[in-house]
Amino acid sequence: RGMPPIGSSTSLISAAAPSEKQQMYLRFFERLGMGRHTTVIEMIITRLGLNLRDWANNDKVIGNTLTTFTNFVCGYSSGRMLLELDTVKYIIDNHTEQNFQFLTSKSPKISEHRAQFFRALARLIWLQDGVAKFEKFMSGHVRMLRQCAQADFSNGQVQQAMISVCRDLLGVAKAAHNGRTYRMVFDCLHPTLFEAMEKALATAGHVPELSIAVLQLMSELVENKTQRIQFNHCSPSGILLFQYTSRLCCAYV
Repeated sequence: RGMPPIGSSTSLISAAAPSEKQQMYLRFFERLGMGRHTTVIEMIITRLGLNLRDWANNDKVIGNTLTTFTNFVCGYSSGRMLLELDTVKYIIDNHTEQNFQFLTSKSPKISEHRAQFFRALARLIWLQDGVAKFEKFMSGHVRMLRQCAQADFSNGQVQQAMISVCRDLLGVAKAAHNGRTYRMVFDCLHPTLFEAMEKALATAGHVPELSIAVLQLMSELVENKTQRIQFNHCSPSGILLFQYTSRLCCAYV
């Protein structure tokens, strides 16, 4: 249902001569006897995509699948190779609860799973170096944040929607590893995210699941790991980040 068939992707062979490490992997794939290394990788990724689609209520399968997928994404050369796969393109373009039911799971690990899923997807997006592609990827979350900012947080459905968005954005924020990617996140979400989070804490901060999701996301956004919080000296973004953080703390207290 929706997932592209194996073998439908374009060629993944690099024009450059393979390195010694790549040659080792090529020999490994040859010994598997399942075809070229590109075919084997495509089969693995397609299987992972099907796991995410069809095993929504099995924590072990989903957890192991996301870990394997993340390991592929984190390798620079393998991550770029994945971008050529139709399965990966499908996942990036259709990363919704309607297409991947595990995102709606009631499992205690759903927060971890959502964050890991969107962390991997964000890293893939940034391998393409495209602001427009990242904004398109985030458009659904920005739209939901706008709706939440105008909604009544005493409503349980609104609370759940905000919790889900915060869990997803936690993964995206964790993936921001330098100034360029962090600024993409901030510029895309400011001011909509912070307005929604402030209203959520002010109205329903007594709901543990909601307040934890909001505060975890805010905590990640202000963590200056790898010196990633870098704005132009003419930009007010640093001051705005401090102001939003202060307002969130006051709203929660």
